[in-house]
Amino acid sequence: MPARDIDPRWWSEASWNGVPLADVLRQRDVNSLFLFLRSRGITRASIAAQTGLAENRVRAISQGHQQVTAYDVLERIAEGLTIPRAMMGLGTADDDVASTRPAPTSVRPRIAICGSRHRPGTNEAIIDVSVQSLAETLRDGQLEVLHGPVGVGVEVMTYIANNYRPAHLRRTVGIFGHANVVRDVRLAVIVGGGRGTHDEIDLALDAGTRLLPLNASGGAAQRAYLLMRADVSLRSWIAEADFAALEHCADMHTITDVTRRLITACLPGSPP
Repeated sequence: MPARDIDPRWWSEASWNGVPLADVLRQRDVNSLFLFLRSRGITRASIAAQTGLAENRVRAISQGHQQVTAYDVLERIAEGLTIPRAMMGLGTADDDVASTRPAPTSVRPRIAICGSRHRPGTNEAIIDVSVQSLAETLRDGQLEVLHGPVGVGVEVMTYIANNYRPAHLRRTVGIFGHANVVRDVRLAVIVGGGRGTHDEIDLALDAGTRLLPLNASGGAAQRAYLLMRADVSLRSWIAEADFAALEHCADMHTITDVTRRLITACLPGSPP
Protein backbone atom coordinates (compact mmCIF):
# COMPACT_ATOMS: atom_id res chain seq x y z
CA MET A 1 0.00 0.00 0.00
CA PRO A 2 1.49 3.41 -0.92
CA ALA A 3 2.66 5.52 1.99
CA ARG A 4 -0.04 8.00 2.93
CA ASP A 5 0.62 11.70 2.20
CA ILE A 6 4.03 11.04 0.66
CA ASP A 7 4.80 12.39 -2.80
CA PRO A 8 7.27 10.09 -4.61
CA ARG A 9 8.60 13.11 -6.51
CA TRP A 10 10.22 14.33 -3.29
CA TRP A 11 12.97 11.74 -3.50
CA SER A 12 14.35 13.10 -6.77
CA GLU A 13 13.22 16.74 -6.69
CA ALA A 14 13.13 18.00 -3.10
CA SER A 15 15.97 19.06 -0.81
CA TRP A 16 16.62 19.38 2.92
CA ASN A 17 18.72 22.23 4.31
CA GLY A 18 20.08 22.87 0.84
CA VAL A 19 21.06 19.23 0.24
CA PRO A 20 19.22 17.37 -2.53
CA LEU A 21 17.12 14.64 -0.99
CA ALA A 22 18.65 12.21 -3.48
CA ASP A 23 22.01 12.81 -1.77
CA VAL A 24 20.42 12.35 1.66
CA LEU A 25 19.10 8.97 0.55
CA ARG A 26 22.38 7.97 -1.09
CA GLN A 27 24.14 8.62 2.23
CA ARG A 28 21.41 6.71 4.11
CA ASP A 29 20.98 9.75 6.35
CA VAL A 30 17.77 8.62 8.01
CA ASN A 31 17.94 11.43 10.57
CA SER A 32 17.69 14.07 7.81
CA LEU A 33 15.10 12.00 5.95
CA PHE A 34 12.80 11.90 8.97
CA LEU A 35 13.31 15.62 9.64
CA PHE A 36 12.37 16.35 6.03
CA LEU A 37 9.21 14.28 6.35
CA ARG A 38 8.28 16.07 9.56
CA SER A 39 8.73 19.41 7.76
CA ARG A 40 6.22 18.22 5.17
CA GLY A 41 3.64 17.45 7.83
CA ILE A 42 4.21 13.70 8.16
CA THR A 43 3.76 12.81 11.83
CA ARG A 44 6.09 10.55 13.80
CA ALA A 45 3.19 8.16 14.30
CA SER A 46 2.70 7.96 10.54
CA ILE A 47 6.41 7.39 9.92
CA ALA A 48 6.40 4.67 12.58
CA ALA A 49 3.36 2.95 11.08
CA GLN A 50 4.78 3.01 7.56
CA THR A 51 8.29 1.83 8.45
CA GLY A 52 7.51 -0.65 11.23
CA LEU A 53 9.66 1.27 13.73
CA ALA A 54 8.48 2.12 17.21
CA GLU A 55 7.43 5.76 17.52
CA ASN A 56 9.97 6.42 20.27
CA ARG A 57 12.70 5.16 17.92
CA VAL A 58 11.49 7.48 15.18
CA ARG A 59 11.76 10.32 17.68
CA ALA A 60 15.26 9.27 18.76
CA ILE A 61 16.44 9.02 15.15
CA SER A 62 14.90 12.39 14.29
CA GLN A 63 16.67 13.97 17.25
CA GLY A 64 20.01 12.46 16.25
CA HIS A 65 20.23 10.18 19.28
CA GLN A 66 20.23 6.99 17.18
CA GLN A 67 21.57 6.05 13.78
CA VAL A 68 20.21 3.45 11.39
CA THR A 69 22.81 1.12 9.90
CA ALA A 70 21.12 -2.29 9.81
CA TYR A 71 20.38 -3.37 6.24
CA ASP A 72 16.99 -4.89 6.99
CA VAL A 73 15.84 -1.72 8.79
CA LEU A 74 16.92 0.41 5.83
CA GLU A 75 14.94 -1.94 3.59
CA ARG A 76 11.82 -1.49 5.73
CA ILE A 77 12.21 2.29 5.60
CA ALA A 78 12.62 2.30 1.82
CA GLU A 79 9.66 -0.01 1.27
CA GLY A 80 7.39 1.71 3.77
CA LEU A 81 8.07 5.19 2.41
CA THR A 82 8.00 4.10 -1.26
CA ILE A 83 11.62 5.13 -1.79
CA PRO A 84 13.24 3.37 -4.78
CA ARG A 85 15.67 0.87 -3.29
CA ALA A 86 18.47 1.88 -5.64
CA MET A 87 18.38 5.44 -4.28
CA MET A 88 19.52 4.06 -0.90
CA GLY A 89 21.99 1.63 -2.41
CA LEU A 90 19.85 -1.36 -1.50
CA GLY A 91 19.76 -3.04 -4.89
CA THR A 92 16.58 -4.44 -6.40
CA ALA A 93 13.98 -6.58 -4.74
CA ASP A 94 15.10 -9.50 -6.91
CA ASP A 95 18.70 -9.36 -5.72
CA ASP A 96 19.69 -12.34 -3.63
CA VAL A 97 21.31 -10.25 -0.95
CA ALA A 98 21.50 -13.11 1.50
CA SER A 99 23.63 -15.16 -0.86
CA THR A 100 26.42 -12.58 -0.62
CA ARG A 101 26.61 -12.80 3.14
CA PRO A 102 28.93 -15.33 4.77
CA ALA A 103 27.18 -18.32 6.27
CA PRO A 104 27.49 -18.73 10.03
CA THR A 105 30.35 -21.00 11.00
CA SER A 106 28.42 -22.48 13.92
CA VAL A 107 25.16 -24.40 13.87
CA ARG A 108 24.49 -23.46 17.49
CA PRO A 109 22.05 -20.60 18.07
CA ARG A 110 23.85 -17.40 18.99
CA ILE A 111 23.21 -14.98 21.80
CA ALA A 112 25.24 -11.97 22.89
CA ILE A 113 26.16 -10.89 26.40
CA CYS A 114 26.66 -7.13 26.54
CA GLY A 115 27.72 -5.11 29.54
CA SER A 116 30.51 -4.08 31.84
CA ARG A 117 31.31 -3.01 35.39
CA HIS A 118 32.31 0.24 37.00
CA ARG A 119 30.17 2.44 34.80
CA PRO A 120 27.80 5.20 35.96
CA GLY A 121 24.85 3.67 37.76
CA THR A 122 25.98 0.04 37.67
CA ASN A 123 25.39 -2.20 40.68
CA GLU A 124 28.49 -4.32 41.21
CA ALA A 125 26.85 -6.76 43.63
CA ILE A 126 24.03 -7.50 41.17
CA ILE A 127 26.54 -7.90 38.35
CA ASP A 128 28.40 -10.47 40.49
CA VAL A 129 25.21 -12.48 40.93
CA SER A 130 24.26 -12.06 37.27
CA VAL A 131 27.60 -13.50 36.13
CA GLN A 132 27.08 -16.60 38.25
CA SER A 133 23.45 -16.98 37.15
CA LEU A 134 24.25 -16.68 33.45
CA ALA A 135 27.12 -19.13 33.86
CA GLU A 136 24.70 -21.64 35.37
CA THR A 137 22.25 -21.09 32.50
CA LEU A 138 24.84 -21.33 29.70
CA ARG A 139 27.21 -23.97 31.05
CA ASP A 140 25.87 -26.79 28.84
CA GLY A 141 27.27 -25.19 25.67
CA GLN A 142 24.06 -25.46 23.63
CA LEU A 143 24.40 -21.81 22.63
CA GLU A 144 27.24 -19.88 21.04
CA VAL A 145 27.89 -16.84 23.21
CA LEU A 146 29.27 -13.68 21.61
CA HIS A 147 30.85 -10.94 23.69
CA GLY A 148 33.43 -8.20 23.52
CA PRO A 149 37.10 -8.54 24.47
CA VAL A 150 36.35 -7.23 27.97
CA GLY A 151 33.25 -7.04 30.11
CA VAL A 152 30.56 -9.23 31.59
CA GLY A 153 30.54 -11.72 28.71
CA VAL A 154 34.18 -12.63 29.33
CA GLU A 155 33.44 -12.95 33.04
CA VAL A 156 30.58 -15.37 32.39
CA MET A 157 32.62 -17.62 30.12
CA THR A 158 35.59 -17.53 32.49
CA TYR A 159 33.33 -18.47 35.39
CA ILE A 160 32.00 -21.44 33.40
CA ALA A 161 35.53 -22.58 32.55
CA ASN A 162 36.84 -22.24 36.10
CA ASN A 163 33.89 -23.67 38.00
CA TYR A 164 32.29 -26.23 35.69
CA ARG A 165 35.24 -27.21 33.47
CA PRO A 166 33.10 -28.30 30.50
CA ALA A 167 34.89 -30.28 27.82
CA HIS A 168 33.48 -28.11 25.04
CA LEU A 169 34.95 -24.86 26.40
CA ARG A 170 38.66 -24.69 25.71
CA ARG A 171 38.94 -20.98 25.06
CA THR A 172 36.84 -17.85 24.78
CA VAL A 173 37.56 -15.12 22.25
CA GLY A 174 36.26 -11.59 22.57
CA ILE A 175 34.92 -9.90 19.45
CA PHE A 176 36.03 -6.41 18.51
CA GLY A 177 33.43 -3.95 17.24
CA HIS A 178 30.05 -3.40 18.87
CA ALA A 179 28.21 -4.23 15.65
CA ASN A 180 30.00 -7.58 15.45
CA VAL A 181 29.03 -8.53 19.00
CA VAL A 182 25.29 -8.29 18.28
CA ARG A 183 25.32 -9.39 14.63
CA ASP A 184 23.11 -12.38 13.75
CA VAL A 185 22.20 -13.18 17.35
CA ARG A 186 18.78 -14.27 18.54
CA LEU A 187 19.02 -12.38 21.82
CA ALA A 188 21.22 -9.80 23.53
CA VAL A 189 21.51 -10.12 27.31
CA ILE A 190 22.30 -6.75 28.89
CA VAL A 191 24.08 -6.56 32.27
CA GLY A 192 25.22 -3.18 33.57
CA GLY A 193 27.28 -1.40 30.95
CA GLY A 194 28.28 2.06 29.82
CA ARG A 195 28.63 3.89 26.53
CA GLY A 196 29.74 0.88 24.49
CA THR A 197 26.81 -1.17 25.76
CA HIS A 198 24.44 1.67 24.85
CA ASP A 199 25.78 1.42 21.29
CA GLU A 200 25.21 -2.34 21.26
CA ILE A 201 21.64 -1.84 22.48
CA ASP A 202 20.92 0.60 19.65
CA LEU A 203 22.49 -1.71 17.06
CA ALA A 204 20.47 -4.65 18.36
CA LEU A 205 17.26 -2.61 18.20
CA ASP A 206 18.07 -1.54 14.64
CA ALA A 207 18.38 -5.20 13.69
CA GLY A 208 15.16 -6.18 15.46
CA THR A 209 17.06 -8.32 17.96
CA ARG A 210 15.37 -9.19 21.24
CA LEU A 211 16.81 -7.67 24.41
CA LEU A 212 17.00 -9.28 27.83
CA PRO A 213 18.08 -6.53 30.25
CA LEU A 214 18.76 -7.24 33.91
CA ASN A 215 17.44 -3.91 35.13
CA ALA A 216 18.75 -4.19 38.69
CA SER A 217 22.34 -4.34 37.37
CA GLY A 218 21.96 -0.67 36.43
CA GLY A 219 23.77 1.31 33.77
CA ALA A 220 22.84 0.59 30.16
CA ALA A 221 20.72 -2.39 31.22
CA GLN A 222 18.40 -0.04 33.06
CA ARG A 223 18.00 2.12 29.96
CA ALA A 224 17.19 -0.96 27.86
CA TYR A 225 14.57 -2.02 30.39
CA LEU A 226 12.96 1.43 30.38
CA LEU A 227 12.85 1.43 26.57
CA MET A 228 11.06 -1.91 26.66
CA ARG A 229 8.67 -0.73 29.35
CA ALA A 230 7.76 2.31 27.24
CA ASP A 231 7.32 0.33 24.02
CA VAL A 232 5.30 -2.86 24.38
CA SER A 233 6.38 -4.06 20.92
CA LEU A 234 9.92 -4.53 22.24
CA ARG A 235 8.72 -6.95 24.90
CA SER A 236 5.87 -8.67 23.09
CA TRP A 237 7.72 -12.00 23.31
CA ILE A 238 8.02 -11.81 27.12
CA ALA A 239 5.24 -12.76 29.51
CA GLU A 240 4.27 -9.82 31.71
CA ALA A 241 5.22 -11.72 34.86
CA ASP A 242 8.73 -12.35 33.51
CA PHE A 243 9.12 -8.75 32.39
CA ALA A 244 8.10 -7.58 35.85
CA ALA A 245 10.62 -9.99 37.37
CA LEU A 246 13.40 -8.52 35.21
CA GLU A 247 12.91 -5.17 36.90
CA HIS A 248 13.88 -6.26 40.39
CA CYS A 249 15.44 -9.75 40.25
CA ALA A 250 18.67 -9.65 42.23
CA ASP A 251 19.24 -13.12 43.67
CA MET A 252 20.85 -16.02 41.86
CA HIS A 253 17.80 -18.28 41.92
CA THR A 254 15.45 -15.70 40.40
CA ILE A 255 17.92 -14.44 37.79
CA THR A 256 18.76 -18.00 36.73
CA ASP A 257 15.11 -18.98 36.54
CA VAL A 258 14.02 -15.95 34.50
CA THR A 259 17.01 -15.82 32.14
CA ARG A 260 16.85 -19.55 31.44
CA ARG A 261 13.16 -19.32 30.58
CA LEU A 262 13.60 -16.27 28.33
CA ILE A 263 16.71 -17.57 26.60
CA THR A 264 14.89 -20.83 25.88
CA ALA A 265 12.02 -18.82 24.38
CA CYS A 266 14.45 -17.49 21.75
CA LEU A 267 15.71 -20.87 20.58
CA PRO A 268 14.70 -22.33 17.20
CA GLY A 269 11.28 -23.91 17.36
CA SER A 270 10.05 -21.59 20.08
CA PRO A 271 7.04 -19.37 19.35
CA PRO A 272 8.05 -16.04 17.74
